[in-house]
Amino acid sequence: KLKYPRFCMCFENRMRQGMDMRGAGVVTLGGYNPKILDAPLVFVQNIAKQGETRYKIHIRNIYFRQGGGQSIVQERDGQSVVKLNFDEDLFNAKNGGTILDSGVPLLIFDESIHDTFMAEWEKLTGQKFSFGKMMLTEEEVESLPTIIIQIAAHEGVDKSFNPRTVPNMAGDRDPKHPFDGLLAIPSSHYMEYNPSTSTYRAKISLDSKLGSFLGINAMQGHAFFYDLAKDRIGFAESYNCRPKMSPAGDVDDDMFEMPSVHIETTTQVVEDGPFGTIPFAGGPKVNPRDDLPKDVGMGPIEDAYHGTCITATCISFVTVGYCIVIAALAVAYKKYRPRDRSKQLDKEDSGEDIYDDDQTEVLNPSFEQHVRYSNARGFA
Repeated sequence: KLKYPRFCMCFENRMRQGMDMRGAGVVTLGGYNPKILDAPLVFVQNIAKQGETRYKIHIRNIYFRQGGGQSIVQERDGQSVVKLNFDEDLFNAKNGGTILDSGVPLLIFDESIHDTFMAEWEKLTGQKFSFGKMMLTEEEVESLPTIIIQIAAHEGVDKSFNPRTVPNMAGDRDPKHPFDGLLAIPSSHYMEYNPSTSTYRAKISLDSKLGSFLGINAMQGHAFFYDLAKDRIGFAESYNCRPKMSPAGDVDDDMFEMPSVHIETTTQVVEDGPFGTIPFAGGPKVNPRDDLPKDVGMGPIEDAYHGTCITATCISFVTVGYCIVIAALAVAYKKYRPRDRSKQLDKEDSGEDIYDDDQTEVLNPSFEQHVRYSNARGFA
């Protein structure tokens, strides 16, 4: 049983690159690893009622950022940001909030946002938004707008610092709710590439009659920390959501290379640990890439181990295979082994009765006596 009802789910920035399939990320139980964060952790309110099994948030605003970009931080100056005009209460109403679910493969927006989404998209891109297949280059995909989601802040958020200093807080973008969290969804996450047809398709739905959902493509490139005891969800950008790699370049069975930590407050003060200062809302930022191994993949060192069986999973399968082979050989030997007839031959050479109870089953004692009498007369 966990001491704290908390866990963290960290999702790879891109889980599919062409034909290259990659792992989804890592899960940490009881806390989170601060070294995986590339931005401060901000907390939003989990508005799910007690007993509900899904996590729900309140989406206050949605923005388009012209020119794209992977991070919530603008890649260059002059990128305009457009706010979509929709009824936030209607947008969040049907499920008692917007459902946050990594098992949903796309962005599902309530139908109330359809018209403003389509109109603002066409203004920014000069083209109508399409749900069908599109022939695009990588540069064209990267230039598509980044979708920014503003999520209502946790009720107990620490307000002792300036939210303008935290890039993934609303700040001046929404002066009435400056502590709200901002979640950036770049085009590389909501546009899916099909290598068999060399086309892209948008993984966005704008006509949902069942409410709104933020799926896995909204959560990629982020770490989500679920604190069930305080009904809050923290999230931050992360480009280090990778399982520990084995020398062969494959994912090891032990996914947790570094221990997790527990946070006790919503302020900058956290438990001291071996990681140094933890990036938190309003606190200093550390660069987790400084501790990343430089040679991950199939470099010269890994080549020496490539093709060897060193993980627990591989060793288990090999062991089971050996056991099956040994069992099959034992059964075959028992069925086809040659009989030992040395006792019978010895009796024939000595003139003794050649009928041996070990070799011949006697069904009728009278018949056996008759045979013995006939043999005795024949030898006389």
